[in-house]
Formats: sequence, structure tokens, C-alpha cells
Amino acid sequence: MNFLEQIKQLWKDLGFNQKISIFVSFVFVATCMIALLMWAGKPQMQLLYGGIESKDMSQIVTMLESQSIPYKVGPGGSSILVPQDKVYSLRMDLAAKGIPNGGGVGFEVFDKSNFGISDFVQRTNYIRAIQGELSRTIAQLNSVREARVMIVMPENRLLSEQSKIKATASVFVDTGGMTLREDEINAIRFLVANAVEGLSANDVAVVDNKGNVLSQEMQSDGTFGAATSQLRYRRNLEEYFAKKIESMLSRIVGPGNAVARVSVEVETDTSTMVAETFDPESQVVRSQTVTETSTSTTASQAGQAPGVQANTPAETTSTGTGNNNASKESQKNKTIAYDINKTRSERIQAPGAIKRMSASVFIDKAAEVAGSEEQLKKVKVMVANALGLPSDSKDVTIEAVAFHKMEEKPDSMMNLPVPLVRWMELARNFIAVGIAIVMFAVFLRLLKKSKPESFSLEMVDNGPKMLLSQENATRTTPDLLNELIRQKPENVSTALKDWVNTNQQ
Repeated sequence: MNFLEQIKQLWKDLGFNQKISIFVSFVFVATCMIALLMWAGKPQMQLLYGGIESKDMSQIVTMLESQSIPYKVGPGGSSILVPQDKVYSLRMDLAAKGIPNGGGVGFEVFDKSNFGISDFVQRTNYIRAIQGELSRTIAQLNSVREARVMIVMPENRLLSEQSKIKATASVFVDTGGMTLREDEINAIRFLVANAVEGLSANDVAVVDNKGNVLSQEMQSDGTFGAATSQLRYRRNLEEYFAKKIESMLSRIVGPGNAVARVSVEVETDTSTMVAETFDPESQVVRSQTVTETSTSTTASQAGQAPGVQANTPAETTSTGTGNNNASKESQKNKTIAYDINKTRSERIQAPGAIKRMSASVFIDKAAEVAGSEEQLKKVKVMVANALGLPSDSKDVTIEAVAFHKMEEKPDSMMNLPVPLVRWMELARNFIAVGIAIVMFAVFLRLLKKSKPESFSLEMVDNGPKMLLSQENATRTTPDLLNELIRQKPENVSTALKDWVNTNQQ
């Protein structure tokens, strides 16, 4: 008797309830096997592109359908997934076709040579190219899902007077529910300003998808620009000193057991001091001038004969009774100029100097240092020294309080090692086959262990009905078997088995 005949005979020996149970189990096992095989044969999908516009999405879908590549569109219709083994090849094919283009055209607009176009069209294409390239670059930020840039540039006219119109730019960003940090907004402003000639960062407006003007507080003007910079500078100082204290105390009281806040008062005025000092004791001769003047005069009396003698001056001032008068006069002047030693010092104090600083520190009572006043005093001295304040400064306060501990939930999405992930991906294809084989083996084992139920044989006659139990029937005759076969053929197998067992006994 071969295996199939044994299975058929075993199936005939089973009762109705056992047949139903086995049939349901078989259907369940077959369904599980088919589901597992379908799950194992399904390609593993991976993100091809995310955060793309509808125009780019339609082009990508058209290309995938033309190549009969299965795909799946993500939530919101802004992402698309493809089989894992085709991600990189598809990206290269799409990049060769300029897809996705970020919703705008870039400098590829100049790849095709167009002869005969006007200067206006050329300039318009240039502005479009800059807008497209800036939009693509800004969209690469982690907090930006989509970006658009609009630039207004005045026309360059050589013969016209200098126009007062300046270049301006507007940037629209879709953050997707995220929040742009201040440094990211500032980076967008300067990125756009440096990409356009003659554009200032103050003329770049950044707006998010909620209608908020993100760059309003960063524009520097004569009234509020300096105040904004001063507040930013003060905040940076306070954060720096607070982190300095917390990092120092974390090594003593443990991480998360100390909180520090620092308040800094900054000098905002600019002052210039000029001082000149003179030293009269250290005078020196700078210049000396000597001037000498000599004058001689001779006068002749009337009646004297003209000639040499009359015009020659006499040696003496007067002769008493003579007729000639002579005079001689000399003068000497001396001028001395002195310089006094002078010292001139000029001091310019720029804004930003720290005028006053105070700090408040809270330490968890669970820490060891919080249980003693002496330890808290030592911590106060260390904090004051770290801030550059006197050790007995009243601007430093330390208190020990009970911290509210937050229950940290374990992260279910743990980062698994890369080799383990690879092995899991390889084993994924064999898990379904292994489970199917195990379930089929269990099914065969249950089928072999099953036994026929004990049921009664019903004798149908013209007279009253009788129930002959298999357990009470100790002997079976051929006439009885023929009658049973004629009345109820389904009892033949049980009757034959009972007859064989009786003969063996």
C-alpha cells in the first residue's frame, strides 16, 4: 500500500468532526503559507525622492510606468518609493533628464543656443536661472521642504540718471511644520544677497508657509538694528556663562542635577577719553635767535666848506666848541623758545563691555553636595571664580531644591548596527519558507496522531430501530455485514475494521 492509499484510508477512518477540524487547519495553513510567500516575494521599497512638487512627481511616475517599475506614492503625494535595488540607477537616469528640477528652471536654460533672442529675454532667463538655483539650494536645508525665490533687479541704463531703485528679493519657504532657527534664516538671507549683484541682506524678506515674516527681526536699521544686535550679543553671553557653570557642576553633582542662569548687563555706549599732561620741570630749548643792530650818525654845521672832511664822521661824540656833531648807536636782541614735555593719551571704549553679572544656581537635593551648607558655600566660591567675580560676591546665589524627574521612555526605534540590518534583510526572504515548512510538518504530525472516533452502527429495519454499539458488538457475521452494507454503506469501513479485529482475537 503506497502513501496515497494510506492517506485515503486514514481519511476514511476519521470522523466527521475530525475531518472538519483537519480541513479548517489545512485551509488556515495554506492561507498563511500563501501570505508569507507573497510577503517574502514583495520587493522592499525605499524612498526615491521626497518633498517634490506635483509637476516633478508626474514626470517621475510617467517614467516609472513606461519602464514597468513598481512604485508607491507616499502620504501627501510629495514622496515616491521604488524597489530598493533600483533606487540609485533611477536617480542617475532621472538626473540625466533634469528631473526633478525643483519646480523651477536653473542655468540649464542656457544649455540650448537660441539665436536671435532679444536682450530683454536674455536678461529674464538669467533672473529665472538665479531664482531656480537659489530655490534648489535653499530646499536642501533640513528644515525646508520647499522654497521659492523671487528677485527684482532694476534695469541698467547707461544714459539715464542714477536710479534710486535697489534690488530686492523675497524667499518663500515651506517648513512642513518645522521651525527655522535664527542662524538658518540668517543663512538664507546672506545666501540670496551674495548671489545677486547689488542686493543687500536687509532687502531680502523670508516668509514661511504660515504667513510669518521670519526676517523682520534681523533687518538692521538705524533705530532697531543696533538694539537687536545688542540683545543677541547679551543672550549669547548669558548662554555661554550658564553652560560654563552647568558643565563644571555636572562633574560634581552629576548630569542634569544642576541648573544655572546668568544675567549680564552690557555697556551699550561708545566713549572716547583724551588726556594731555604737561611737565614744567622738563623744559628744553627748542630754538634761540640773536639779533644785533648798530647805527652811526654825523651832522655838519653851516659855514663849513664842502669836501671830504666835512662828510667824514668824527671819532668822538662831541668836540665842545667844534662845528661837527657825530653819534653812534648799537642794539642786540636775543630770543629763546622753550618746549615743555607733554603726554597725550586717547582711550576709546567700544560697546560690549560687561558692567555687571549675576548668577542663580539650583542644585538637586539628591546630590551629595546639597546636604551640607559648607559644601554649598564651596560650590558658590567655585561659581564666582568661574565667572570672574569676587568669592564673597552677593551676585551669586545657590539653592538646593528637589528636582522633578521626568520618566524617560525607552526608545523603541533603536539604531541597529549596519551588519545586523543586512543580515536581517537576507534572512527576511527565508523566514516565510521556513515557517511554511514547520507548519506543514506540524499538520502531518497531527494527521498521523489522529484516531477514528467510536460511534454506533444504526440498524434500519421494518420493525423498531435498534442501536448496536461498536463496543457491545463482540461478534460480526457475514449476514450482518451484508445487511449493514445494504442499509447504510457508510458504516462498511467501521464494520470491516471491527470484523478484522475480531478475527485476529
